[in-house]
Amino acid sequence: MTELHTMTLVHGDDAVHARGSAVPGRPLVTHLATRIAIRLRGLAIIGAVWTLVALFSELSLYIRISSGELQSPPGWFWVGLAPIPLWTAVTPPIVALSRRFPLARRTWLAAVVVHLVALVGVLALDGLLTLWVSPSVGGRVLTYWQQMWRYTFVNAFFYAGVVAVEHAGRYYRMYLDRRVHASELEAQVSRAQLQALQMQIRPHFLFNTLNTISGLVRVDDKAAAITMLAGLGDLLRLLLRSDGAQEVPVRQELELIERYLQIEQVRFGDKLAVELTVEPGVEDALVPNLILQPLVENAVRHGIGSATGRVSVSVGRVGSTLRIAVSDTGDAQLRDADSPGIGLTNTRARLERLYGGVQRFELAQTTAGTSAIIEIPLHHEPSVPA
Repeated sequence: MTELHTMTLVHGDDAVHARGSAVPGRPLVTHLATRIAIRLRGLAIIGAVWTLVALFSELSLYIRISSGELQSPPGWFWVGLAPIPLWTAVTPPIVALSRRFPLARRTWLAAVVVHLVALVGVLALDGLLTLWVSPSVGGRVLTYWQQMWRYTFVNAFFYAGVVAVEHAGRYYRMYLDRRVHASELEAQVSRAQLQALQMQIRPHFLFNTLNTISGLVRVDDKAAAITMLAGLGDLLRLLLRSDGAQEVPVRQELELIERYLQIEQVRFGDKLAVELTVEPGVEDALVPNLILQPLVENAVRHGIGSATGRVSVSVGRVGSTLRIAVSDTGDAQLRDADSPGIGLTNTRARLERLYGGVQRFELAQTTAGTSAIIEIPLHHEPSVPA
């Protein structure tokens, strides 16, 4: 009795382990159930389509019978509905064949042969079906071969329709894939071009700053040189922080400009006056990274006259537009708007790449000086992914 009881316990444990080992297989069962549900839903849709086709055919036949054009054959309504289950069943294999043997330039001959063989198979099944539901016509019993070729044109038309729909859907998917691929390539090209434009700016002003520092060292102005080196270090730190970003918040762009103007003030001393004005509420709006630096550099270069000069930067909101103005008090006649340098050309190109036709960039010259004005959509989400 003890041995029997022990054996029973062992078998009970095995049963528990067997149930436990089946648990990891549940995702597989769920996956199979999902696939079966998708297939059944697809068959239901196919059946609904063929039912509509059959009902339209029945309606046409009914109108012809009602008008006296045709006599009502026995059981004509049910005979017209008989192809629904047949075409519901054969449509998925025809679609699979169409995908496997597409009517392409290099494979069209083999595809035609395969589809003709498949069509004969469909005609054979249809012959069996019509032999059962409609064995005779006008009191004369038809043979199987006669039934098989009885609806050849209609069945061939249906078969060609299924193949045509599959090809149309496949080519449409290919078209969408190519559009997505083209959009991705265009975005990659835009990012590469924007990064190239951005890279042009950094060596430009870094060279100018280092050149100024070397000049201070040559005249033995060590204090100013050290101050400029410290400012340059801060400037480089800000550049590294925003490296790769096409757009940054206004406050980050102005912080960089402040560091740059501090270096320039060390260079020019009291000859340079700086004014920064920011409207409250626009500090978090996005602007192109380093978009102000070439404009400010241009303003400093042209704004310093024989005595003093003033450079002002203002950022504000005009409706749904962010307006940025960089102004100076230099001689407007010294600048040729038709022959812009690398900074202005770069700025214009970047704005067009980022915002297209919804941006504005212009140089407004007056007797008081020159203003570089940028207007872009006020936004807080990047226009181009980094």
